[in-house]
Amino acid sequence: MKLTGKVRIAGRVKRKHDIPKTPYQSLRESKQLSDKEKVELEALYLSLNPDQLERDIDSKLDKLSQTYEENPTV
Repeated sequence: MKLTGKVRIAGRVKRKHDIPKTPYQSLRESKQLSDKEKVELEALYLSLNPDQLERDIDSKLDKLSQTYEENPTV
C-alpha cells in the first residue's frame, strides 16, 4: 500500500493509503512496459494455476526432505 497523504488532526497524524495492488497490477499500470510486453505478461499471468504451483512446490519440498533424510550432513 502506498501512502497517498497525511493529515494532522489534534496533534495526531492520520495517514491515507492507496488501495493495495499485486506486483502484477502495479506492472500493468506502469508506463515502463511496452504494449507487447504487457500482452506477454498478461498471457503468462493467465497461464498460472495457483493450485498446480502449490502442488509443485510441495512435491519439491518432499523430495528435498527425503534427500536430506537419506544423506544428513551435520
